Amino acid sequence: MNRDDVNWMPRTSQQSLPAEFRIIYQHGVGLDYTLEVENNNGQARFSATTCNSPINVRHATLVLSQQELERIWLSIQENDFFGLTEDFTKECPDFGGKCVIREPSNRIVLEVAADGKTKRIGFDENYALNHDNAELDRFMQVVNTIQGVLDDYENLPESGCAYV
Repeated sequence: MNRDDVNWMPRTSQQSLPAEFRIIYQHGVGLDYTLEVENNNGQARFSATTCNSPINVRHATLVLSQQELERIWLSIQENDFFGLTEDFTKECPDFGGKCVIREPSNRIVLEVAADGKTKRIGFDENYALNHDNAELDRFMQVVNTIQGVLDDYENLPESGCAYV
């Protein structure tokens, strides 16, 4: 079944969290922000680099609730994360024509490991400016779920970088 087909529907059956579950979510212009979630005990580490300097990294330890972890896992399942393409970084479509480029552009790298499978997907916002497809929408649903969980936390470190 082609997942780009209009009739494709995500799975909606909820399964419990896998015994081994890891997420690495990096985002920002320089991938300045990183969220690492290991296993399903809720322990998470959030870090913000200061202008891509590995010396100046600010960290915060989060404890995600079971409900937050399940919300993320359900989004991963519903959007068939492991079935998505691994690259949303190509700026211009193959068919030519107009191509919009924004510099600097936000980037995302999302890696999920569960049930013995690992998937890493790269994204550049210039891809989104020039492409519109169901796979990209499903990827962004997973990202928005993770970001929504992070948005509920206060006092997360900032990168301190300013991009003009």
